[in-house]
Amino acid sequence: MSTRRTISISLFVLIIAVLAITALIIFKDYIFESKLILGDIKKLEIEKELVPISNNSVIYNGPDIMVEGENSNIRAKNMDGTILWSMKLDGTISNILGCGKDIIVIINNSEMAVVSKTGELLWLYELVVPASDIYSSDKGLILIQYKDEKSNYFDIFDLKGIKLCNGYISKAQVVSFDGIDNKYFTLSLMDISNNKIVTKLATYNNKGEIIWAQDFEDILIPVLKYNERGELVAISDNSIMKYRSDG
Repeated sequence: MSTRRTISISLFVLIIAVLAITALIIFKDYIFESKLILGDIKKLEIEKELVPISNNSVIYNGPDIMVEGENSNIRAKNMDGTILWSMKLDGTISNILGCGKDIIVIINNSEMAVVSKTGELLWLYELVVPASDIYSSDKGLILIQYKDEKSNYFDIFDLKGIKLCNGYISKAQVVSFDGIDNKYFTLSLMDISNNKIVTKLATYNNKGEIIWAQDFEDILIPVLKYNERGELVAISDNSIMKYRSDG
């Protein structure tokens, strides 16, 4: 019995080996051709690359333009590396943000300059209190957050320098924001003052009054966007939510 079992096992192994060799012979051309195809794959070539003049520069990269700030100087280049325009501001440039069709330049964290992408200085705004954070939206809105011992608060401007909204947000930190029709503004706020993450979506009107709000625990909402239908799209790390403008 043992001898028969050994013979059966040996025969089975032999059959498997023969099948494997046969398959290799049949498909060798395909395998070899696949290797050739894979071997012919080339890395994407960089057509154009912009490099900042200094490693200490503040950089903003936009569509077909790079704006570089170094000390008090700011310059813009196209994708060919040609300098489109340059200007000198009073103070050290600490940040550059894109905002709609224009550019926001933060100077010494105490002044904000709005510059067109053609290099025209549109307006300057002096921050009475140094900003803790500054955010921008592609709709041309600017949010400045301030920190105070009692409560954090914010101002929202348009690209003409008109203040559209302001409000208090307790100890929360702005994560993202967007607005619609320059009348309603929704903020994603994060509060960790009670040793847990609480995210609040809050929509304000021009008077700084909260129209509606909703709290979430242990999630972040880093992206807010009003779509063309006026609906608010809120994107967290694991979900996408949509609201009417009135909540």
